[in-house]
Amino acid sequence: MVRETSRGGSGNIYRLGHLFKAAENVRKDLKGKLGRGRVAKARLAKALVTHFEPDFPPVKKVLKQIREGTCKIK
Repeated sequence: MVRETSRGGSGNIYRLGHLFKAAENVRKDLKGKLGRGRVAKARLAKALVTHFEPDFPPVKKVLKQIREGTCKIK
């Protein structure tokens, strides 16, 4: 949204709403189920791919961290 407004355009509030809704859906899917270890990371990956586009850059980065074993879930 920052890039859109810096180019002189207006921010797309509907896109932001969809992102917040997807993030909330991921939180609901993982509520009470997220622990540590491989199972937790698999649940996180599944929830992210289910609610976000898989080629969305932040999701791609988290999935890459999960694959490489550098993702730290707290």
